Amino acid sequence: MVNGFRRLVIVQGEDSAVLNQFHYITSWVEGDWITVTDDALFTAQSKIPYRPNQAKLLLGREFKHAIFDARKGFNLDALAILSGCLIAQSVLLLWLPLQLENWHDDDSLRWNEGEIALAVPNFITHLMTVIEHHSQINEQYIKCYTLTQNQADNHLATLLQLTSLTSPIAPYFDYRQQHVLLNDLMTLNAKMILVTAKRGRGKSALAGMFAHHHACIVTAPNKNAVNTLMAFAPSDTNFFAPDELITLLKTQHVNANKWLIIDEAAMIPLPLIKKLIDHFDHVLLTTTVDGYEGTGQGLLLKLVEHYQQHDDVVQCQLTAPIRWLDDDPLEGFIDQLLVANWSQPKWQDNHTLAIKKLTQSALVETDGKLSQYFGLLKAAHYRTTVVDLRRLLDAQNITLYSGELDNNLTVSVLVAVKEGGLTPTLVDQILKGYRRPKGNLVAQSLVAHAGEPLAGELNSIRINRIAVYHTVRQHGIASALIQSLLADARRASQDFVSVSFAYTTGLYQFWIKNGFRVVQVGSHQDASSGSYAIMAIYPLTAKGHQLCDKLSKKLSRNWYWLNTLIDIDLPISIEHDQMLNDDDKLELQLFATTSYAYSASMAGLCRLIHWIKGYHPACIVMLPLLTHLVENQFNEYQTIKAYELSGKKALLVLLRKEVHQFMITQGLFNE
Repeated sequence: MVNGFRRLVIVQGEDSAVLNQFHYITSWVEGDWITVTDDALFTAQSKIPYRPNQAKLLLGREFKHAIFDARKGFNLDALAILSGCLIAQSVLLLWLPLQLENWHDDDSLRWNEGEIALAVPNFITHLMTVIEHHSQINEQYIKCYTLTQNQADNHLATLLQLTSLTSPIAPYFDYRQQHVLLNDLMTLNAKMILVTAKRGRGKSALAGMFAHHHACIVTAPNKNAVNTLMAFAPSDTNFFAPDELITLLKTQHVNANKWLIIDEAAMIPLPLIKKLIDHFDHVLLTTTVDGYEGTGQGLLLKLVEHYQQHDDVVQCQLTAPIRWLDDDPLEGFIDQLLVANWSQPKWQDNHTLAIKKLTQSALVETDGKLSQYFGLLKAAHYRTTVVDLRRLLDAQNITLYSGELDNNLTVSVLVAVKEGGLTPTLVDQILKGYRRPKGNLVAQSLVAHAGEPLAGELNSIRINRIAVYHTVRQHGIASALIQSLLADARRASQDFVSVSFAYTTGLYQFWIKNGFRVVQVGSHQDASSGSYAIMAIYPLTAKGHQLCDKLSKKLSRNWYWLNTLIDIDLPISIEHDQMLNDDDKLELQLFATTSYAYSASMAGLCRLIHWIKGYHPACIVMLPLLTHLVENQFNEYQTIKAYELSGKKALLVLLRKEVHQFMITQGLFNE
């Protein structure tokens, strides 16, 4: 047995039997034995317990030995984070449910749009395939056991020959690759250096070494994430959380000549990263590719593309692991389970393309299909995570399409989700802001933020993701996928197909070219992408066309006001008739008497002030808060400050009361 390889032990059995074995092992074998579990009893008896939803607190830390309890729910990203923290010669004990065939995974409550836990047959098939493969090729290091009540407490320890874990680790760790790369970086004067690697390759160590050669400020998603970096950096290196640093940049002078180091950059929203980068002359970023918090591809695709137009951007990669040996069996297991390895498809002109509709089970039953499908999603979409993998495999109401060459190579994918069909009672609750049930992203948003109940009652399909590998774009493949979906949706009597996307000129033109009509524009920039959300629909039935026409007309009327608040140039026709009508009065009544969305009310509130100034100017004094908001283009912060309010919640409460009292006084309530 090679000294230093990490080991995975997969255990099934009755709870008490397994607990006894674990207690014996953790007492007998020296180590951290960090435990990730949702079981309160197991937590109370563990050395270092964490809940699965706390796993991100482990990033950047190192441990010897761990237990992962997957009996109630299999939080795959928590398992991946935990395994990435384990140093060489560690053992990871994975506790699985005794019966997997009809097991309902509580983790599905995170990623499925339902209220009860699901059976997850496709994930189980994938898991068992990976276990079988790696227990055969790495039988010394990947082992599976079923435990019974009548076995002695030291049974598992004896089987595993855990005495080998107490022997000293051979001194094989070195940072030669970091030192070689560091010497190269010292010769550069780039605006941006981007260091990428898989987990455990020493990116943070390199960043810490770098700080010995330059005056640096460090930021990261949380302070725990920079433990390793700070261990290698000078003791006087300053760390600031991203939000804290942004505030600091606004309120006092920060030396822009210093290098800014952004560690684990894929976990920080892009708009925030751009603000930080733009302030400093030089920035070193590290990010994990194929990580649990996102693939890191967003930075590669968006940041590099953005800054390479004007600045010198250098990309570097680390390949040698630091915490464990090359060809580590546990890393190989986790990589395959996370579908981290992906062969990029290559277009050949002599191949023909076919659009196919897939079942979720086909992803795990066809060799290589899951890797091709999920790999394309990771390459194309910022923040594609392990949660997306779980959703892809077993979430309800999902339809999958792929564009495949005649050699069965997948070059494009489309994921669609059924929406709508909600009861009038539930739709009314959504409209009034009292309910926000899981799922139905576009259908709910068009009810809550565009004020159209019909959008929730009709049956629709939302295009969730669409991806085409970059070397085969401009061949009409994405449009072919959409046309196939539209044809199926029409045959299934769906009323419309919808899409929500982060606005760019190119994406807008693409969806318009494919027959979609913009019906809603978000009033705030997305925290992750920094873009405004656009919703568009393709009507298929008479009711779908009725909804589309109504929403389009409403958007044209509202755009008279919204185009000054939303910083994008959309070719939306503007309706100049801004007289207060019955629809406006109904919407204002909803705003004043329920929790109807504030963002949905902005244009109506502007029309109210416009109407008062034109016909009842003396009444403007009755709406001081609203007048201040409208005159300051809905800058809530300025109004809160001017009226000394505690925050936005207090502002909204007073604003609703103010509008309500005015409408009663003026007799504007609809009967």
